[in-house]
Amino acid sequence: MSWINIGAVYYMLVRKSGKRSAQKFMTLLPELPLALLMPDVSSIMAAAKLKSTRRLSYADAFAANLAIDLGATLVTGDPELAQMTDKFDVEWLGSPTP
Repeated sequence: MSWINIGAVYYMLVRKSGKRSAQKFMTLLPELPLALLMPDVSSIMAAAKLKSTRRLSYADAFAANLAIDLGATLVTGDPELAQMTDKFDVEWLGSPTP
């Protein structure tokens, strides 16, 4: 998971559940079965190029680009990402399936 997306999860938790919830997430983060990747210049530019061709947020472009680079399934509840099955596999967390 990109650190850009960790930041997005943090601010969304603050907005929806409060700062305490976001802080708890950050405390639990090291225990989660995730590899956390800091984007480099090439990843930043690849995400920007993807954003320029798709209707998705900049943070979502980082998640999408990482899934493409790793040949990974992207786990999401975001409808913008769920529509990108032409680029990578999506495991949908939302309800109902878009």
